[in-house]
Amino acid sequence: MLRATVVVEDDERRIGWDQVILNRISGTQTGNYSQAYLLDIGTSNENISFGDITPGYLVMYNLDATNFVSYGFASANKHGRLQPKRTADDECGLPNIVYLDGGTNLHLQADTAACKVRIIAYEA
Repeated sequence: MLRATVVVEDDERRIGWDQVILNRISGTQTGNYSQAYLLDIGTSNENISFGDITPGYLVMYNLDATNFVSYGFASANKHGRLQPKRTADDECGLPNIVYLDGGTNLHLQADTAACKVRIIAYEA
């Protein structure tokens, strides 16, 4: 079982349930494997390969402090965005969690300059 919870906090206090939408994702993972990737994403389309596993859920982080990275499931159709980290103290931007259907490809493209992206792929 794979579970992810997103909690939003400001500098001084935790924002309550009534002030934010808390995203909760759970799903069944049929395989037992996950793989972590650290990728250099350039300003042209990159089709990401996951090697020996068939990924289901992907958790993606932009490690860049300035630039965003677009993502999608076709080279010309990138509607998602990995935001840059907000402060120098952040290790990365907010995580994006997506499910990659079988036979679907993940495409990434940095906006202005190359960015490092961390992806954790959980076997479907």
